[in-house]
Amino acid sequence: MKKPVAAALALTALAGLAGCGGAAAPQAPASSKAPASSSAPSAKSLFPNGVTLLVGFGPGGTVDTGARLLQPYLSKALGVPVVVQNMPGGGGNTAAQYEYRQKPDAPVFLMSFLPALTLGQVLGHGQYNLLKFTPLYGVFGNDTAVIIAKKGSPWKDFASLQNASRPLTAGTAGVKSSSTWMALAFLSLYNHIKVTPVPFKDGSQASEAAIGGSIDLSATTTVEASRLISAGKAQGVLEFAPHTYSFLPGVQSIAQVGKPEEAFTSVLGVNGPPNMPKAEVAVMEKALAEAAASPELAAQAKKVGLEVSPLSPTQWQKTIQQSYDTINADKAFLEKF
Repeated sequence: MKKPVAAALALTALAGLAGCGGAAAPQAPASSKAPASSSAPSAKSLFPNGVTLLVGFGPGGTVDTGARLLQPYLSKALGVPVVVQNMPGGGGNTAAQYEYRQKPDAPVFLMSFLPALTLGQVLGHGQYNLLKFTPLYGVFGNDTAVIIAKKGSPWKDFASLQNASRPLTAGTAGVKSSSTWMALAFLSLYNHIKVTPVPFKDGSQASEAAIGGSIDLSATTTVEASRLISAGKAQGVLEFAPHTYSFLPGVQSIAQVGKPEEAFTSVLGVNGPPNMPKAEVAVMEKALAEAAASPELAAQAKKVGLEVSPLSPTQWQKTIQQSYDTINADKAFLEKF
């Protein structure tokens, strides 16, 4: 068998340059432009009614948490209101497709999660081209997939999964369209652990099903896993980063059990619709850079298991391209799961 794709290991290296169903469409603020002047346009003239950060997952997960952490700092930098709008569905595909259809000057921006966005297009048949989104800025890194189970269940570590006497059911946000699904694919394809993925509208619903005992496991994010474990609702089984996390005490990493080639981390940034006007790109890039440089944002992110890892538009685009190339090259292999 070929060696693991390790899709987001490439993302980890690039990040070092600086870890489902439908919903109502967000109400995009009007985008009336101010008359041309000798000075550069401001956010107030370009986005007089504010902007929307579109989140393709439900409340409480990594993307939603990252967007809500970023919201006040971005609003301060822009000088206009910033609204976070959840549009869960299809492992993030519903929101990505909505963003892809926006007019170039629409003040709606997608919180983009890699490799989920890549998987959604390459394997999940998303009706968008992630390489044509306008790359604005990479903000957070060092996230990964975490396998959790009901508190007190027999599934408590990698060995318990290997020794399971029956196939295990595992919830995930969508199938073939999320990094949590990819972690389940790794368990099955590389480690021959019999896992049946059970798709849910979003990761929170999958985790609640595992906590309630209707399924054995849930593949979720570090943010949600940390929240559920610290609340005593779940126990950590395995996480897929190349290291352990202080906010996930006692949870094994895939590298720790001798499988470092399966480790990956995910990154979270902001994209605009295709062909954004240069003036809007410049304003958003400057504001995102200012927000990402805030020590207060870094401190708040650390508390919930996120890491501020700024990526310029050029670096962010390279990360997106590398994610696409890696997943696309291993498409046939991943489709076996």
